[in-house]
Amino acid sequence: MELLEDKTYELMSRILAGEASQDERTVHERRLKDAGYRQMWTQCRMAWQLGHEAMVQQSVDVDEGWRHVKTTLHQTEFKGSLWQRYFRVAAVAALLVFSLVMGVWWFSGVQVHPVEVIVADAKRDVVLPDGSSVTLKQGSTLQYQSDFGKSNRQVSLTGEAFFDVSPDVIHPFIIETGAFSIKVVGTSFNVRTNLDGFSNVDVDGGIVEVAFKRNKAEVIRLQPGEALMMTAEADEPKKLIASKNNWAWKSGQLSFRNETLEQVFMVLQRNYGWLFRVEDASILEEQMGAEFSESDPDYVLQVICKTFNLEAHRENNIVTLVRRN
Repeated sequence: MELLEDKTYELMSRILAGEASQDERTVHERRLKDAGYRQMWTQCRMAWQLGHEAMVQQSVDVDEGWRHVKTTLHQTEFKGSLWQRYFRVAAVAALLVFSLVMGVWWFSGVQVHPVEVIVADAKRDVVLPDGSSVTLKQGSTLQYQSDFGKSNRQVSLTGEAFFDVSPDVIHPFIIETGAFSIKVVGTSFNVRTNLDGFSNVDVDGGIVEVAFKRNKAEVIRLQPGEALMMTAEADEPKKLIASKNNWAWKSGQLSFRNETLEQVFMVLQRNYGWLFRVEDASILEEQMGAEFSESDPDYVLQVICKTFNLEAHRENNIVTLVRRN
């Protein structure tokens, strides 16, 4: 039991520190389906955040910061003394390191600075100072100020990301993109900015308000299960039903209900950047019903080829499909 808690702590601490590998992030996302693990993750983020907040002061007080962390930990039931010892060590270490950094910033006269997270080759999980989590898709950029959460919670996004926002009615969470702003209090949703002419907001839970920069009076309120799609050409945004397939790049889960292969290919293109070509147009009319969990695009393509007797030729991100003789 102690060995399991040890490994769990190491995994969570690496996620929070932004040092986790892709495999570790995959394991973490899979284990979040377990209620016990989710509760432990929430407690871990709270302790980490309290340690961070205690140090963002004009006067750094390590002892006071640790008292805040210790109070929170004592109010929460953890299994086993080893878990508590690790949290104490992690919190003290985080406070000490942050104290040194804050000391340098304070005496150099730099108190607030921009933070930029750029994701190049693979998706990345980011935990913001308020405990909100963001999963950035490859090729995306997230920007915010180092005092995030103190007077406001505002970020700028280029690309695509899935947000799980911590509730805070005093400080609404604001996401700025090139075409619109998103305002939330606490919810989970996927945002795709104008990369290829399309922008989408898909709400998984909570309430989201989308305000358009071309007309600040134009605000659309989205409920759970609703989505908004915008194109550069269209005058008005289109309200749709949210599809979890739109954030399969994060979850790895895909679900198709008698959808044409043309629709399936559009989902794979959106999530994985693949472009599909067919030598026979009738291939696009074939209908598919299937569910994929912890899937990857190569496996999905194999299933498609086997089901419809197709042969795939892939060159970089272009996939050509032909019927087998």
